[in-house]
Amino acid sequence: MVEIGLHLLEPFVYQTLASPLTAGSNVLVTLNSPTDPALPLPATTYLYPNALVVIGWQDTGAEVATVTSVISDTEFRVASLANAHAAGDQVLGPTFPTQQPTDPVFTQAEILGYIAQAQNEFLTRVPLIFDFTTNLPVLIGQQYQTLPDTTIELERVAYQSNPASTQFGISTIARASDTVTAVLSTTSAADSWTAGLSIQVYDVPNSTFNSASNSLFTLDSVSADGLTLTWTQSASDAISASGYVSRPILTRLYESAQEQIGMNLPAWDTNTLPQAWWEDRAGIYGWGISPVPVLGFYVELLTSIRASESLGLLDSFLIPDCFVYAIKWRALAYAWSKDGVQRSPSMARFATGKFEFYCLLADRFLRNVIQKVGKLGAAAGGYF
Repeated sequence: MVEIGLHLLEPFVYQTLASPLTAGSNVLVTLNSPTDPALPLPATTYLYPNALVVIGWQDTGAEVATVTSVISDTEFRVASLANAHAAGDQVLGPTFPTQQPTDPVFTQAEILGYIAQAQNEFLTRVPLIFDFTTNLPVLIGQQYQTLPDTTIELERVAYQSNPASTQFGISTIARASDTVTAVLSTTSAADSWTAGLSIQVYDVPNSTFNSASNSLFTLDSVSADGLTLTWTQSASDAISASGYVSRPILTRLYESAQEQIGMNLPAWDTNTLPQAWWEDRAGIYGWGISPVPVLGFYVELLTSIRASESLGLLDSFLIPDCFVYAIKWRALAYAWSKDGVQRSPSMARFATGKFEFYCLLADRFLRNVIQKVGKLGAAAGGYF
């Protein structure tokens, strides 16, 4: 916001505390007098009621405070503080003070909205952030399913199953100090289990041991003979016997289209196990599964995602720092396109061109990196 403000010829507050502050309400903030020739005016010149400033900038206790009144060249009050701050802590505020508070050219909330919108527009053009949605239930008899709210595009669907080959009976199971130890009744080689991967527990008479709502436990350790397993579970101490431990299997489904499925598999609706997924004619934020589910099961989705629709002064970007440059120019394009004294169609086109060019560079950079990693991985015998 500071960089955007400088492009828009909007000054900002950047000063240090002259005295320490304590947490509380209606707090008086005293700043040091300006010493930088580049900032000749007092910092409070750029403050006004309801302006937001960050107190303790770059400190672990940094917080956003709302200005209630400006008292003098070095003093102002804020509504409240949650943390204490030492003398010398930084106060930073891109306040966009021009014509505040009567007829502001820009507001802080407006610029934050531009930045949030620009980030999501960049993610739509260059979908580089992905997320796993696990344990998503597929509803029985429902052909159309719903995507998570932050989804840009669905990339992969895998359904979870627990085949008999991964199911092992429990002889005894005990929980002590939040650590569960299970002794299996079925002989298993140690390499059948991998510490750090997920397991499911079910049909134990003491239901507190069982995985709830298809949740997973992370296996902590495996004995040399593969019969004794441990994992962490926060619950009271208990002892039980019987039941099963299983390694969930995720089977990737084929991406297809409803028309293609109907042509290749005329009797697709008579099958019971999921075989393919599709997005055509599924509506907004929807996807479909073939055949129509007759059994309940869970799926894992890999989707590109967008960021939050709103941002605060202390929020982080979802995208890496090297791509934030594009966000700044898109936000500036929005600002220069706005009706008012700062409107500049030529500067808006210039900023839009910068954004478009950076999207092109980012997309080519990512594709090149993926291609090179893939070739090197394959040459080394991997599956990258």
